[in-house]
Amino acid sequence: MATIAIAGTVTGKAGESPVTVKTFDNGDTVATFSVADRAYVYSKPGEDRQGQFYRCEVRGKAAEIVAERVQRGDKVGVSGQLVQRMYNEKLYLDVKNSSVTFLETRSQESSKDDSPF
Repeated sequence: MATIAIAGTVTGKAGESPVTVKTFDNGDTVATFSVADRAYVYSKPGEDRQGQFYRCEVRGKAAEIVAERVQRGDKVGVSGQLVQRMYNEKLYLDVKNSSVTFLETRSQESSKDDSPF
């Protein structure tokens, strides 16, 4: 089992919640959201740095906290099990059984809608 720790920006469509929450019959809650990590993505001058995107999954009480707190553009640290999957001939990276660390306090938060992600 490969583990990963990343720091990045929460992504999502403007005007929509970046977190999707599912509650199962057994009471288990799962929250999913995407994080862009641009730290080691290199581009030529004048090109946009697209970044590496990860789909993160958080369970239990942490899922409820993430659903309430996480907004598009927030800086978070995520660690968990790295899972690679292929879909339509594209490679996707998922972080399962994640733990989330908020890298900014609420007083540092500003208008997140200006973020390119």
